[in-house]
Amino acid sequence: NVFDTYKESFILIKRSTAYSPVRTGLVAALDLEKYDFHKGSHALIRATEGTVTERIPPRMKVRKNACLEMPHIMILIDDPKKTVIEPLAKKLEGTAPIYSTELMKNGGSIEGYLVNEQTAPDAFNEVFAALEALNEHSDGFLFAVGDGNHSLASAKCHYEELKKAGLPCEKARFAMVEIVNLHDSGIIFEPIHRVVFDVNFDKLAA
Repeated sequence: NVFDTYKESFILIKRSTAYSPVRTGLVAALDLEKYDFHKGSHALIRATEGTVTERIPPRMKVRKNACLEMPHIMILIDDPKKTVIEPLAKKLEGTAPIYSTELMKNGGSIEGYLVNEQTAPDAFNEVFAALEALNEHSDGFLFAVGDGNHSLASAKCHYEELKKAGLPCEKARFAMVEIVNLHDSGIIFEPIHRVVFDVNFDKLAA
């Protein structure tokens, strides 16, 4: 009696911080059958960086024995016309969130809004239609792992291990993620600076 269960639902979230505009995302379960982190993959869900395979076994060990998983995996969609998440957020304006809380250590605040066929049937189905339309122009690459690449890779390997062993794996087939539009105003890309000491400038420049 700790958690409420919302079956076959999305959660639209609004994350506010002192450092950036509101980030709007869609919490959903992605099918790991559609995900491949290997280089050269043509899967619907792909990694955006190289996956260090040595990092996966320790994460799989934790996942195998966990009774509850609370991952942080951000999935990016390239939706410059803002057709998927933004129309949904607009439709939910004025509705009550199912949760709203301040986050610790000046982390801002977060609100979650329930989206399913009972609470918002039109909006719920429009998300799928918008994703289908977006996928038609995506060259088969709809979902890009923006953060949590090794967490999702571990989920995939754990699922494949269960499947190979003939063990129940239907729940392990799906991973909870937050889908965010690459063009959301709350997504801010900043440079990573490197300082290099004790080098020959001409050689470094060459």
